[in-house]
Amino acid sequence: LLVNAQTHSGDVGAAGDTLAHMLAELARSGNDHNRALGETMAASRAALVGAIDEAERHLGRARQFAGPSPRPSLIASLRGSEAAIAVGRGDEAEAARLFRLQLGGRPVDEGRQRYGNVRRLTLLYVLLPETRERFTADAVGPCYQPGLALARALVTLRESSDVAEAAHLTPAAWGAAPAFLPTSWIVELAT
Repeated sequence: LLVNAQTHSGDVGAAGDTLAHMLAELARSGNDHNRALGETMAASRAALVGAIDEAERHLGRARQFAGPSPRPSLIASLRGSEAAIAVGRGDEAEAARLFRLQLGGRPVDEGRQRYGNVRRLTLLYVLLPETRERFTADAVGPCYQPGLALARALVTLRESSDVAEAAHLTPAAWGAAPAFLPTSWIVELAT
């Protein structure tokens, strides 16, 4: 939770340090399930900043720790990381396919995976139009509001070439952009 709190408050450097510390502590714990979950988080974060080789290394370790029969929560995290890497590579169609597999036909705001879906709300909102109504209707917490605003602005820009929503993004939303959007989407939204 600390990694997410630091990331969403815009302290990406501290979040990176905390994530590295978390991975080291998980390694000491010997719990392969938790180690795999930590590695998927690291993979997704690396993919967002375009560090695809690093993301692949983390994903490889996550798969190794997951073993042959991972729990459903870990399967969802693995697919989320794979989708983030696909976005980092510019393959949004593959990312959308992987996110649909991850959701398995379930609404984004129901079930045990709700928290994971909210953490990825910008990616899901932009890539899967069928999730937008649920995210808009769901009362996402205040730390996710900048992400929702960024996602809406990017969708509006892409679908109607309207920059008004992007022009009205708050400084807080722009400050939180690295926590929610891949670097390439930040550039797209800003230009």
